[in-house]
Amino acid sequence: MTNRQDLRLFFKKYLDNSDVENFCFDHYSEVFAQISPTMMKDRKVLHLLDHVEKRNGFNELLTYLKADFPKRYRLHFTSASINDDINFIVGVEPEKKHELNIESHLESVDVARPPSSLVDSKYSSNYYYWGNSFARAFRLVGAQDEFFPINRIKVDIESIDYFPPEALAKDRQSFFDSVTQIRNIWNGDCLRLINYRASPKDNSELKHLHLSLGPIKWKDYVTTNQRLSDPELKILRKENLQIENFIDHQRLTDEYDVEASRLSNILTIYLTATTSDGFLIYSERLGNVGAHRKMKMCAVSENLHPYKDGFYGPETEAALFKAAARGLKEELSPDLVPDNPLEDLLLLGLEFHLDACHPGLLFYAPLRQSRREVEQRYRGGDSHEGRCEFVHLDNSNKITSILAEHDWFEGGKASLIRTLEYLRGKYNNDTLAVATALASAKTIE
Repeated sequence: MTNRQDLRLFFKKYLDNSDVENFCFDHYSEVFAQISPTMMKDRKVLHLLDHVEKRNGFNELLTYLKADFPKRYRLHFTSASINDDINFIVGVEPEKKHELNIESHLESVDVARPPSSLVDSKYSSNYYYWGNSFARAFRLVGAQDEFFPINRIKVDIESIDYFPPEALAKDRQSFFDSVTQIRNIWNGDCLRLINYRASPKDNSELKHLHLSLGPIKWKDYVTTNQRLSDPELKILRKENLQIENFIDHQRLTDEYDVEASRLSNILTIYLTATTSDGFLIYSERLGNVGAHRKMKMCAVSENLHPYKDGFYGPETEAALFKAAARGLKEELSPDLVPDNPLEDLLLLGLEFHLDACHPGLLFYAPLRQSRREVEQRYRGGDSHEGRCEFVHLDNSNKITSILAEHDWFEGGKASLIRTLEYLRGKYNNDTLAVATALASAKTIE
């Protein structure tokens, strides 16, 4: 029997702040009148559960949840789907269920909370999971087979300058000059995420993503986020400041509010690609790059360029996809850029990772080329930031092993896991390798 704790956990794991508000507006007008936009999500949920409990209305609440969020409801509440849920979490192919001892995996994999020695369990329920591995990144938007086509995206460019916290501003120029002596630093124009909103605008369950972006320089990122998170730059720091001093993690997890961070919030694209014959592409970053050196990364990581990508032009939404296509061109090959990036590249969500502590857009590129064709077209050389690596999607043990390695950049790792989630949710009757072939075929239509 479902209890209050089960319901509270469902709201915490599967619904964001706007989901809760819209749900109350649609079904519980008295509760909606009591809550406010500034109230933390947990408080809104408690108001709702108190209201339902006083009226003995838990069955009615479950009916509404099942109707409004059927897939998320099935994952959390339906006992008949427990095996499917565990398969989704540990990354086991449907036809290989007989090889998996569900009870033993439940003992070894704590789905809701990884070991406290590895990660702060206070926030771990918001992370991305696959098998025994997880990405230390907060899921802000996007789950299962959800994606955001251009007609459900709105981008506003605000002329709001970024001012770093006083503790990081006083000697920022001297710190930046010191970094340029040991790193090849490019101080160009980028964009930061000021705020965002994800909510339905019609009678369907489909969300619309609204991003508000503002100008920022790479220098702003180097002298805030990188200054506090890059272990190689510790020798340049004179102060004993910690990155946690500038981020309200509780507010970030409860309200999914990126303004909880006073750091740069530079917005980066993390793109995972697959080949038509079922290979997942990731990269090993080189030691001569300006950030995240010698770390595992998704296939492409690219900052938004306000001028190159056309964010100051009439098609700001299209600029997101142009930036992802530019990343494919520059980091893999011009020959791998799809003919129509607006349709062939999928925006799967938005995250906030906890190593460099800034948000990232999670893209998926189902390439129509095979692994051999990708390798033939891959340029490599000094212009690239990493070395291209491949793993076949039918090799679930190898994928799990790669994700378990400790040299991952968390934003890139979240991108890989989010892509695996999407493929499993979209093509749940096929293996992941077959799913990539189906996804690649759609880019040719």
